[in-house]
Amino acid sequence: MGIPLTGTPEELAAWWVNKQKEQYQDSGFGHLAATLPESGALIGMAGIIPRNLEGETLYEVGYSLLPVHWGNGYGTEMAQQMKAWAFQHLPVDQVISIIHKDDTASQHVARKNGLSPWKEAEFKGMEVVVYRVLREG
Repeated sequence: MGIPLTGTPEELAAWWVNKQKEQYQDSGFGHLAATLPESGALIGMAGIIPRNLEGETLYEVGYSLLPVHWGNGYGTEMAQQMKAWAFQHLPVDQVISIIHKDDTASQHVARKNGLSPWKEAEFKGMEVVVYRVLREG
């Protein structure tokens, strides 16, 4: 989703940290570290990200896990917490998840989080499916 694919791990980490700083400065939002409670080990990141999609600002539930932690339910748990936080703290009627059209695992997580396919779009040069859920009530 717009992350460079070349460079050393150190260069990519520095790029990501700077990207998050910019995001927090620009919007007040960004990704947060996700850690295991028992060990404090980093397993990934999650957050609410404002996205400009086809001229409209929408708030995305975003997350990413280190591959060693895939399949343990952490992605679903992180996505559910981010969705709940957005509806509790933001004046929004919906939240979205922008998912590459071939990423069936993330599409499954979105469905488990109560989101449904809404529309197909192009985002950062990729074909994606936009999932969304409306605020209840």
